[in-house]
Amino acid sequence: MTTIKVRAYSGTPTITLDAGQSKLFRDELKRVRKFYPASKGLPAAKIGPDCVITIRTGRGTSEYQLFSRAVLVETRTKKKWQFYFGLLLMEWLYP
Repeated sequence: MTTIKVRAYSGTPTITLDAGQSKLFRDELKRVRKFYPASKGLPAAKIGPDCVITIRTGRGTSEYQLFSRAVLVETRTKKKWQFYFGLLLMEWLYP
């Protein structure tokens, strides 16, 4: 089973995505990761992320950071993707 938690960088609020939200997130993440990570046009962030996304599966844990509501950064590798689904995540986090 996959558990996806989204928490504000400050620590609160935190949400755990339900099954429907989790499926939407995983589908969009899979689609985005098919493309090469951004290397040009996305400068290094000089501010803290909007939120931290933790994905726990049977195989381990992955962590991502969301900057400016639309730039997803894989914490371990520092790869970046345009991720407009982040707009929806932020709406769920701050209703």
